[in-house]
Amino acid sequence: IELGGIPTITKAMRNFIASKQMQEKGIIALWTLTVPSLLERAVTSRAIEAIADAIAAHTTSVKICEHGLGAFSTLATSKSMVNDVENVIDLLFSCMWVHSDNANIQQGALAALSKISIDQPSNQVLKITPADLDVVINSMRSHILVRGVQENALILIRSYIFSPANVNVIGQNPYLLGLIKTAMSNFQGSFRVDVQDLLHLLPSDNQ
Repeated sequence: IELGGIPTITKAMRNFIASKQMQEKGIIALWTLTVPSLLERAVTSRAIEAIADAIAAHTTSVKICEHGLGAFSTLATSKSMVNDVENVIDLLFSCMWVHSDNANIQQGALAALSKISIDQPSNQVLKITPADLDVVINSMRSHILVRGVQENALILIRSYIFSPANVNVIGQNPYLLGLIKTAMSNFQGSFRVDVQDLLHLLPSDNQ
């Protein structure tokens, strides 16, 4: 299938939204074919929208969530790529709650969130709610020995701290500091984010 077949795939996914098999195959095809740097933004956005619709229709499906979140983290390079970004973020957090015991889904959702929560050109960051932060905390606690989960959670938190409003929310959580220090200890601080810098950026109440 050529890149021009992407609209055909997204149309088929819309027409057969109730079919898990169609959604799973469609997500994999879009993930394989869609290279954001080679496509117009509108085409990539349509692919992202189709994947979001598939996850929304089949949130309890492990395969659809795993493949969908993997595709999200590849295709959605910033929040400007995503239509109705706030609803999509709510969807990703819902996947994390429904599949809280699945490390792959947690890792994929955190990776996707870290990209679509911040707009790269402007560095504008979406606000995080206490409930959203609770989902991230739950993920870190449930998968404390999974490096990918810990690293992606730290990257997401680092992104959220760009917003002063988010700093206040993060500062009120009593568990975050301990989880960050545990992650540092378990993995010797070998992450793609400067954990010491993150600790310095946390509100003093969280130290």
